[in-house]
Amino acid sequence: MRGWLGLNAGARALLGLARVRLAPVAEGTRCGARSLGGVLVLSVGLWLGAGMVAEAASCAQVRLGQPSDEYGHRVLGTEGEYKAILAAAPEGALTPMLRLAPGRVFEDVGVRCADLDGDGALEIVVVESTLEAGARILVLRQDGLRLSEYAATPPIGQRNRWRGIAAVGDLDGDGRLEIAEVDRPHLAGILRFWRLEDGGSGAALHEIAAVSGYSNHRIGQDFITAAVRDCGSGAELILPDFAWQALQAVRLRGDAVAARSTDLPADHTGLARALDCEAS
Repeated sequence: MRGWLGLNAGARALLGLARVRLAPVAEGTRCGARSLGGVLVLSVGLWLGAGMVAEAASCAQVRLGQPSDEYGHRVLGTEGEYKAILAAAPEGALTPMLRLAPGRVFEDVGVRCADLDGDGALEIVVVESTLEAGARILVLRQDGLRLSEYAATPPIGQRNRWRGIAAVGDLDGDGRLEIAEVDRPHLAGILRFWRLEDGGSGAALHEIAAVSGYSNHRIGQDFITAAVRDCGSGAELILPDFAWQALQAVRLRGDAVAARSTDLPADHTGLARALDCEAS
């Protein structure tokens, strides 16, 4: 079975991603998936291809915009820090959905969109960084063409400390969607899994598992090296070990993480081979 986590109907069914929708935007936009050999791959910035972006419930096309030097981290290269999330109308007009206050930026390769709470509406998932506390994962709820905070992880607690989102999807096969991220992929290498849950006092992101020894980003790159595949036995998150020696195949089972090293190199060629179910 081919291992691309694509967003056509058949591939969505592989991992229960029927609630995730994408729509094309212009080349060069900053978004949460790319076209790779004609197949869309969720949450893989990778190295080339026309931009793809999550389709909101209103069919607006959502992207990061208004580049900013206010934060000045530049871990994602000369770009990668933005003040706003924009909706692109079919005729090309851009409408701000959310603009951050001073001291805050979106620090990400793009936005991701999925129905995390199962209510039929799509939430937006993106990394936000602040001058005081560094990066956190932010979940935004849409009301027409306006966005508001729905839930978030705790911030790292220090400026210029980043987290790279690896995937959003049903990673343990239970029908609910999880967010996988690497907390400080250049310094700490902690792979964390989060799930949006309603604890009675409102929705919150709850950490369900964490394990050290991983990365998904090198300083200066404008893409994430990570993907999800299903080669016939369930979802596996594929990403580099912390030393970038080999790709790792990680499975989430409840609150436990099982991992094994592959013999594939920790680069885009290895990732493509992994997604073709080599080293399965």
